Formats: sequence, C-alpha cells, structure tokens
Amino acid sequence: MVDWSKCEGTELCATMCPAYVFEIKELIIADKVRRVSYVVDESRCIGCFGCVVVCPSKAITVEPKDLGRVVKIRQITLT
Repeated sequence: MVDWSKCEGTELCATMCPAYVFEIKELIIADKVRRVSYVVDESRCIGCFGCVVVCPSKAITVEPKDLGRVVKIRQITLT
C-alpha cells in the first residue's frame, strides 16, 4: 500500500520491484496534480520488502508473504 500523502514519486519502488507491482502516475490529490507510486496489482507482490527499503519517504507498507515463495523467486531472478 502506498500512502500518497507521503509519496514523492521518485520511481525507486517501480524500478526495483521484481514483480512489477508499481507504476508512476499523475493523480489529482487535494486539488493538485502529483506524481505518485500506484499499485497496479497487489496480488503480484512477492513480499520481498525491497520497495519499503528504497522508499525515501517511507510511504510504502507491505504485508508479510510466504517467505519460501520469496526465496524461490529470488533464486530464479538471480540465476
């Protein structure tokens, strides 16, 4: 989940996400156009917490996932 009141739209989460969960979009928030991180499909999330680590504004929260799945996906992407 992205807290748009904190999101700075840096694209770091979208760039690092191995599951392509995020896109950067321009949205109207409080009558202003802002570039923010937008969750395209939360079900793609593997729960690696990389987005949480790279977000400079601490705008992203992730629910813990099956760690066995995370390890398997990391092994696949690293080989």
